Amino acid sequence: MPNPTPEAPATKPVPTTETGDTLARRGVQPTGRGRRILLILTSAGVGGAGRVVQSQVRGLTGEGYRPLAVIPAIDPEAAAETLAWFEAEGVPAEAHPEVPAWYSARSPKDLLRFAAFIRRRADIAYLHYGNSYISLKDVVAARLSGRECYVMVHHAAPLVNARLARMTVWASRLTHRVIVTTPAMEQLLVGAGVKPSKIEVIPLAVPAPPALPDRADARTRLGVPHDAFVVASVARLDAGKNVDTVVNAVAGLSSDGPPAHVVVAGTGETLEHVRSLAAERLGERGHILGFVPDLADVYAAADVFALPSNEEGFGLVYVEAAHYGVPAIGSDVGGVRHAILEGETGLLVPPADVEALRAALEQLRRDPERCREMGLRAQRRAQQEFREETMAARHTAVFER
Repeated sequence: MPNPTPEAPATKPVPTTETGDTLARRGVQPTGRGRRILLILTSAGVGGAGRVVQSQVRGLTGEGYRPLAVIPAIDPEAAAETLAWFEAEGVPAEAHPEVPAWYSARSPKDLLRFAAFIRRRADIAYLHYGNSYISLKDVVAARLSGRECYVMVHHAAPLVNARLARMTVWASRLTHRVIVTTPAMEQLLVGAGVKPSKIEVIPLAVPAPPALPDRADARTRLGVPHDAFVVASVARLDAGKNVDTVVNAVAGLSSDGPPAHVVVAGTGETLEHVRSLAAERLGERGHILGFVPDLADVYAAADVFALPSNEEGFGLVYVEAAHYGVPAIGSDVGGVRHAILEGETGLLVPPADVEALRAALEQLRRDPERCREMGLRAQRRAQQEFREETMAARHTAVFER
C-alpha cells in the first residue's frame, strides 16, 4: 500500500459544503475547512472519551468543519444513554449498527459495511479508543473507504499484550496521524514501536464555565456549611477511581480547623459502596449526590478537588476543576502530571494511598492561602492551555498539513 501520508503541495483551504467526491470531480483537493468529519466513538456510555468528542464537535464546528459524533448500536441501552447525554449537551450524535465497538468481532463483510458507511458520511474518519489499543481492522476499513483516517487513544495503559501491541503498530502505519493528549502517552506508543513521526500531542480541553456560581450560594444549594473545608470528587464510580480513598482520607483528617466535608458526583458500580462508607465514616459530612446534570455547584463549592485514580490518560476533571479556581490532588499515573503541575496547580500522590492523600489534604486545609494561590494558578493555566478553541485549532493544523 502506498504511503498514507504523502507530501502534498500547500493548498488553500476550500470553504465549501461540497463533499470530497464532488470536489475531486472538479479537480479541487478538499484539504481545507468545510469538510465532514465523523468522530467515531468505539464504545457507548457516559465517560471521558465522550466528553472529549463533545468538545471536539463544538470546537471543530467553530473552525468551519462539519463534525458528527457516531457510536456503536450494539448495546441499545448504553447507546440510548449516550445519545441522551449528547443531546443534553447540545451536540449532534447518532448510533449506527455499522459502527463497530472496540471489543466486538468483525467479519470481512462488517469491515466493508463500515467502510461504505464512512465513504457515504465523511471526508475524514476520526476513530476514538478509550484505551491505548488501536484496532487494525477498523483502520483498514477507514482506509478502504478512501477517506483520511486519524486515531485518538485516550489512556496511557501499557500495551502488555504482545499481539495487541503489534496490531496497534501496524494500524498506526495506516493512519494519517495518531493523536494523543500527553507526552506520557506518546512515550508509551513509541516504546511499543509506533513511529514518532506518526504521533501528534494535542492536550485536551473542557468548556470554560459561562459564569462562576458564588461559593456561598453553591454550598447552600448543596446543603454544605459555609465554613467547611470541602473536598469534591467527580467521576464515573468504579473501583479504579478510588473514590472510597477520598472518603477515608477525609475521615482521617485531624479535628483541628474547619470541619471537612466530601461532595461526590457521579454514578456507577461503586456508588452504593461509596454512599454507605460515607454514611458510616462521615455522617452528615458526606454528600454523595449520584448523577448530577450540572456540575457547576459541585466545583464552585469546593476548596480542593481530589481523585486518586489507578489510571488516567489525562484527567479532564482536574482541568474542569481548574476552570473554577480549584486546585486538584490526583495520582501520579498516566498523563495526570500534565493535567496537574505538582506543587503549582495541585499535588500528586500514589493511587489509592489513604495516608498520602490525607497528608496532602491536611497541607492545603492548614494553609488556605497556598490552597487559594494554587487554585488561581490552575485557573490561569486552564484558560490559556485547555480551551476548546485551542484544541480545535491544533486539530485543524494537523488536518490541513
